[in-house]
Amino acid sequence: MPDMLQQFAKETIDELLKKLPAEERLKGVPAEERLKGVPAEERLKGLPAKERLKGLSPEERLEGLSLEDLLAALPPEKRAALAKRLKDASK
Repeated sequence: MPDMLQQFAKETIDELLKKLPAEERLKGVPAEERLKGVPAEERLKGLPAKERLKGLSPEERLEGLSLEDLLAALPPEKRAALAKRLKDASK
């Protein structure tokens, strides 16, 4: 008899859980647990670029960029300031 009661309780709980909206089922589940099965690419999709770059060091941000890419990304005033600094350093 206890086995039947236990099985009934389990089936009832399963049925109730199926009917609950996802938000209700996930209440109390820590964010880390909810994100375990979500690939990093998916987690980063909705974040703006500034948020994605926050945890990276300057070296990591520049990894994979060529000198041409780096210089092309600089605004003209920064490029001019860099050229002046390099010129002054070579004197």
